[in-house]
Amino acid sequence: MVNRMREKFPGYFRPTSDAFDTIWTKALIVPDTNVLLHTLRYRKETRDQVLNIFKTFSPRVWVPHTVCLEFLNGWREVDTTSRELYRRLQDELKKFANSYGKICEQNVDHHVLDTKEEKKKFDSFVRKRCQFLQKQSKEHPSREEGEAVLERVADAIGDNIGQEPSQENFKRWAAEAKERFGKKIPPGYKDNDKRGDAAYRDYYIWKELIQVAEQRHLPVIFITDDSKEDWYLRIEGKTVGPRPELVNEFKHLTSQAYYSYPFRKFVETSGKYISSTLSQEAFDEIKQTEEQIQQEEAAREHSAAAQKFGDRRDLQDWPGYIGLMSGLRDDFRRAVISEPSFSYVHTPSDASVLNAGQPLPPGVLFNNPRTPWYLDSAFLQEMVRRADKAQLIGPGASSLPASASTSVSSITTQTENQKDPESEKDD
Repeated sequence: MVNRMREKFPGYFRPTSDAFDTIWTKALIVPDTNVLLHTLRYRKETRDQVLNIFKTFSPRVWVPHTVCLEFLNGWREVDTTSRELYRRLQDELKKFANSYGKICEQNVDHHVLDTKEEKKKFDSFVRKRCQFLQKQSKEHPSREEGEAVLERVADAIGDNIGQEPSQENFKRWAAEAKERFGKKIPPGYKDNDKRGDAAYRDYYIWKELIQVAEQRHLPVIFITDDSKEDWYLRIEGKTVGPRPELVNEFKHLTSQAYYSYPFRKFVETSGKYISSTLSQEAFDEIKQTEEQIQQEEAAREHSAAAQKFGDRRDLQDWPGYIGLMSGLRDDFRRAVISEPSFSYVHTPSDASVLNAGQPLPPGVLFNNPRTPWYLDSAFLQEMVRRADKAQLIGPGASSLPASASTSVSSITTQTENQKDPESEKDD
């Protein structure tokens, strides 16, 4: 018996095991720009394993023209930024160590804390971290090696590149995107604030995917670490699969299946279908890179929203405000449970939303789990206080549901109750 509901609305159902097998054995494998750029961020061992996976799939790997052009235009910036990170981190560590040391020196007569010993231990910690970063920097590709990585990516892709769309198509697609964005129809509407064609980039890729599926009569697996809600269905801060609307539209227009994965999930699932596998170290690096990209995207999204609300002292648009609060809570929750890393994301504009247009000093939204927990709780408590204050501002500010601050308070309580096992260890 045919399941008519599943047949008519496939995006709202998880594919069966047989359907997944068909997709994985027949589908075109399509990497997004961010996935290709990751090859310049990975260590050599991880990069080799990743490119080997693409080589294994090479007969079915296909890259949209839009993705190819973005990769070629952006790889040098990623390569340079990645290489400079080691120096920047060392500089920041040394600056902080200098400030920390001065405070210790100014308090040598403290009756409890041995500040000389504390300075000695902290200097030792900074020295070890700088040595580690120097070692890591030597493993990073040189500029010449960056060129070699570009060549290897090109070899892995081969001739499987989409043809350049005509100017007529680009014009038509841009007009379609504008109309869809106003109705929040995915993909791409989360980039609506970008300038020029950059706002339509995701929609251009989507149209290219539809075209190639129609021409080749094949399903598509799209791999992207763009975790925004206009590509993925997100529930309580977690990605659960592709947007149902995209799966439905793709099936309706092409009669083919569409599925999408973050790169980490793609390589994890691919082990069932190909012999190429990843080491645990490589998998961990891929996971860490994905989390870093997600945090950077969240920071950009929140800052853009904050700027939108920052000029409004009445904050009449509470639905948008509440949505932003929900996003902040989700991102904080993910940051709390994430693995320790040295990446911080500063979002100086977020606090301005809660202060009704009066910017606060930069706040750290994503705190490293190894940092003192009081920093996290204090930040959230300030959010609650500002939200309560905002209720008294302007004629449209009286309808903020209590849940907006209650939910944040509950996270604060949970955070304060957690203990960092490393915090109890003495160096």
